[in-house]
Amino acid sequence: MLTILLMGLALGVPVPESLAGLMEHAALQIRQGNYQSAEPLVAEILQRAPQASSAHNLLGLLRLGEGQFDQARQAFADAIRLNPDSTPAHVNLANTLVRLKQDQAAIKEFERALELRPDDKTALFNLGLVLGRNAQFEPATRPLRRAHALDPADASVTVALASAEIGSHHPPQAEPLIRELERRGALKSTIRTSLAMLWLENGEAAKGAALVSNDPERASDYYQTAWRLAQDSSDAGKYARTASILEGIKGLRTPTAEFHDLLGSAYYALDDAKRASDELQDAIQMEPAAPDHYYKLGMVFLKHRTPEPAIYVFKEAVEKRPDVPKLWMGLGLSYYIENQFDEAKKVLYQTIALDPTYAPAYTVMCDMLIQKGDDEEAIKVLTKAIAIQPNLYLLYYYYGRALGHRSEVDTEEVIKMLRKAVELSPDFPEAHFELGKALEAAKRPVEAIGELKKSVLLKPQLEQAHYRLSQLYRESGNTQLAEQELRAFREIRKSGAGDEMVQQLIVSFQGR
Repeated sequence: MLTILLMGLALGVPVPESLAGLMEHAALQIRQGNYQSAEPLVAEILQRAPQASSAHNLLGLLRLGEGQFDQARQAFADAIRLNPDSTPAHVNLANTLVRLKQDQAAIKEFERALELRPDDKTALFNLGLVLGRNAQFEPATRPLRRAHALDPADASVTVALASAEIGSHHPPQAEPLIRELERRGALKSTIRTSLAMLWLENGEAAKGAALVSNDPERASDYYQTAWRLAQDSSDAGKYARTASILEGIKGLRTPTAEFHDLLGSAYYALDDAKRASDELQDAIQMEPAAPDHYYKLGMVFLKHRTPEPAIYVFKEAVEKRPDVPKLWMGLGLSYYIENQFDEAKKVLYQTIALDPTYAPAYTVMCDMLIQKGDDEEAIKVLTKAIAIQPNLYLLYYYYGRALGHRSEVDTEEVIKMLRKAVELSPDFPEAHFELGKALEAAKRPVEAIGELKKSVLLKPQLEQAHYRLSQLYRESGNTQLAEQELRAFREIRKSGAGDEMVQQLIVSFQGR
């Protein structure tokens, strides 16, 4: 944001010559803040020249100086009524409206003043400030560029213009202005901080860091602000911004393990495996007993389908922290993706033994058992898991799938389990898909179509749902919809973007 710091107030056109000296004296008292001394002088001027626009303008300046903004506004309005072409009165009224926080009305007055006097530096400068305060940075650059061209040596104008250029995402225009301030010795500490914060807010953390890097106190404040912004950005899912901020402030102090962890998490979310791995390994070196760093590093490898290094990471992790269930679960998942099912099963049972309430271990175990066709063992695990975690939707989803694979299927029991999964998690597309299949098997095509439609609405790439919909529509005689769903199925299959439940088991993390 641009800080409002109004440039000089305009005195106005002269009154009759006989009052000129009195007006100059009154104006001097106002400029010096001697409002009590100015009061009788202004009263005399108004008594002797009540129709003089500049007399009312002077009264407005007096009231403005006293902080009586409503009275000042009225006085300036009277000055404009008496002389609509008084540029100083329009400028001063605009400045008063700014003080009254009526920025849009102020902008109109500044624009009117500039129609009357296009090169009025005060109006140009203050208009740019008001526009900037309202985050209208691009429009703010236009009057500020004109003000700067009129007086390139004015540091206040240069700072305001640099701020507007930063807010408008114009680094090539802002940087020469900042260098100009630096050469003139006008880049004071507070100005450096203000411009640095603007760079930070506008996605240029490194440029902001460069401005304050030689001032330890300012650099520390900037770092803390940037760090909080990076955390907030990560929480909001803005990972590119998170990474940009952290990379920009790396040089201000030695990164901590927490810093590397957050940056690695951002790169994980951005699918930059190399940088994510590097940062998380740095975090592990700094905190070799912290389980989260290992877990996240392992998940980086699993996300990119490289289970061998993930196995190495998780094995090292459980040696250091054998008490942490999610590290064992990560090892089990790694073995599963590597198709080492016996090792995966052993590790996952060990995870459950370590913490019988740890739901992700049951999820991975049951997915693996069902994929291998060990449905009866899956049902035993699920029965135990549901008793411990009765509100975990995935358990009912897998239970329904396992029951559906039996040679003698209790369709109603399958439907019951899958309905429970949908009830607990209405936005889980695979549960709607499996429920649609079960309803189709139960000869309830209308309900089946309803569930399958929900599944593709939630996840358009669910190719088998499109295929089954095409079959059900064809059986019901709706050939147009049948062909539409069949086309969707073929396009998804051709693109290679179909269903992949295993990938969903790789628990995403965001550095929290």
